[in-house]
Amino acid sequence: MTAQELLRKQVDEAGFMVSQVFAGLDESGADYKHANLLTAKETAAHLCECYVMLDSRIRGEEYQWGTYKVGESSWEGIQREMGELRARASEAALTAGDDKSLWYLNEFMVGHDQYHVGQMCAVRLARDPEWDAYSIYRSDE
Repeated sequence: MTAQELLRKQVDEAGFMVSQVFAGLDESGADYKHANLLTAKETAAHLCECYVMLDSRIRGEEYQWGTYKVGESSWEGIQREMGELRARASEAALTAGDDKSLWYLNEFMVGHDQYHVGQMCAVRLARDPEWDAYSIYRSDE
């Protein structure tokens, strides 16, 4: 397995975790605020901007943080936009295949996505202590 193949697998796994930590949330759940943590909507919007920044860096462009605004307002729309931006950024990095692009992908998607998955697990459990935090992992079939 090459480093690029391994990274593709890690990107896929982190994406699965992101989708699972948001799975089953309705609008009110997506707006639930716990302590100083972001809501699900805020987290998804933040990830959208991270993916736009990542895509810009891979193209060699500077990115001014805070300039991206999610085009959608509904929870479903934000999730769709996040998925599209994530797919575009990851494919751009993997297609470029150079060390710098792959490093950016590892830092700003794999590690960063999993960081926010952990935060969202805390939010989900605070809202619903019966929520299965292990649902973020693929089952061994």
